[in-house]
Amino acid sequence: MQTVVIKPKVKIKGSLRALFFGLTEVKRYFGLENLDTSQATDMSDMFYDNASLTQLDVSTFQTANVENFSEMFSPCSQLQTLNVSNFNTSKATNMLKMFDIMPQLQTLDLSTWDMRQVQNTDKMLMNTNSLWQLTLGVQTRFPNNPGIGTVPIQQVIPSHPNFESEGPLWQVVAQGLPLQPLGPYVTNDEIWSQYQNSNAFAQTYVWASKPLGYLTLAAVPPQLDFGRQIIPTSEHSYYTATNQCFEVWDTRVEREKEPSWQLLAFASPLVQTDNSQHQILDTFRYQGQIFNQQQPVILHQQQSQAAQSKYVWSYPPQAGIVLNIQPQTIPQSGSYQATITYELQNSL
Repeated sequence: MQTVVIKPKVKIKGSLRALFFGLTEVKRYFGLENLDTSQATDMSDMFYDNASLTQLDVSTFQTANVENFSEMFSPCSQLQTLNVSNFNTSKATNMLKMFDIMPQLQTLDLSTWDMRQVQNTDKMLMNTNSLWQLTLGVQTRFPNNPGIGTVPIQQVIPSHPNFESEGPLWQVVAQGLPLQPLGPYVTNDEIWSQYQNSNAFAQTYVWASKPLGYLTLAAVPPQLDFGRQIIPTSEHSYYTATNQCFEVWDTRVEREKEPSWQLLAFASPLVQTDNSQHQILDTFRYQGQIFNQQQPVILHQQQSQAAQSKYVWSYPPQAGIVLNIQPQTIPQSGSYQATITYELQNSL
């Protein structure tokens, strides 16, 4: 039996203990929303040893009267995601091994839970070897050691193959992002300690990580020399003497699945070398488009391929960045210079 279908209007009072215990072949439940669990007091062992379960939607469970959640999901060893943020846990007293032996579970959000009445959280999060993101709230309490794991060293972040864990520390996300956290580093025991009493606060913890492979701008023209010119009274364009060459490296593991990247160019005003007050604005163009410090131009856009990690291209002088002098901005004679800034970024 690989699926279980629950028909409408099933109301259960009291204990749901071991309701689906030992259904090791079941991969999915249909109709869990048809279970009226508003009078349930015990959900312990409810999905115990559902070892083949790949999806589980418990978002409609009414848990306001549940006191015992022990080993509810242990060991659902194939589940990668589980949304329990809707659970009302205000009467819960027992969460022993609730998520124990869920080695594929990647993220868990307990920030909405009221755990102030919970007396047993022993091994609640034990053996969650892929749990790299854990969100806790001001009413989270761990009176016993929940078994939050030590961060592994050099393990690919689950579902994020371009990042690997640094280990052994966790990191607070703070004002950053899960893969770009900005908060302090903490041990697993320090996380537990923070939530043993009323000093708890809302926080997301992630494995300390680093990018695995990089998108790198490896080479740009060292300078664009437009030579010595006699400026006519009409608009005129000037070209570099040599080709404009660029090189990008993309060593990310699954670069073909990443958004396309693009190379941008920004340009400062053209400034007279011995008189910085004399500036000429909007003198640079690429394919007819003016670009400056505020408005960049896209020089190149590329979708990386799995079989290619190096991208090299060049523009002939007339097809690359061009210097264009308008008649109303005829400069004084002298030497001029400007700064071209290149920026490599994902297109999304």
